[in-house]
Amino acid sequence: MRKLLDNEKELISQILSKSKIEFKICTDISEMYVVDLDDGGMGSIEFCNGQGSRDFGTAILNAIAYDVDNRKVMIEISIDSEGYLYQLDAFTEDYLPLKASLGTSLKITDFSSPPIYE
Repeated sequence: MRKLLDNEKELISQILSKSKIEFKICTDISEMYVVDLDDGGMGSIEFCNGQGSRDFGTAILNAIAYDVDNRKVMIEISIDSEGYLYQLDAFTEDYLPLKASLGTSLKITDFSSPPIYE
């Protein structure tokens, strides 16, 4: 478990500001803890809310961000069954690890809320 990096906070804040679907958050993004998911280094994380076991609810938005080498990074943010932020799933267009941590480049395009693909 770790706190979000500054660049991750900025990226997540920008993306969440585009959500048309309501979500709950246990604490301010600046104080939020996350767990890195085993995705081969593509930046996926699970948001911690201190409530133990959780179940997937639904995806609330999709976006495309870019790594520092300009590869597309597809992002989906989901909430749990109680409506709290659950996961940020990320994968690069070539399924290779990120060159820099997610959010190092803040170029973001193609916001969709509700998501257009799940």
